[in-house]
Amino acid sequence: MRSRTRRHLGLAVAGVLAVPLTVLGVHVTHPRDEDGYLAHLRKYGDRQHDEPLRTLPPTADLIAEGDAACEWLREQPCALWRHDRRTGQAPFAGTPASS
Repeated sequence: MRSRTRRHLGLAVAGVLAVPLTVLGVHVTHPRDEDGYLAHLRKYGDRQHDEPLRTLPPTADLIAEGDAACEWLREQPCALWRHDRRTGQAPFAGTPASS
């Protein structure tokens, strides 16, 4: 009985610690890199042509747009809880409706 309780308690503690450790790990392994972001925009920012951008808008404007995009994404519901506005169902529920 005691070993079963310890096992359950150990699993519960591991589960509780897994989330903050995962978030911390993501922040450590993927630090904010403004220079890398700007280099990416210079190289791949023009979707109409296969050429790098010659000039970029002011850096502060680009960083502000990136932050706004992150804020918007942060406010979106997790995909597992998102529902289709037309049907009210989760996108993965059932078979696709025939059109």
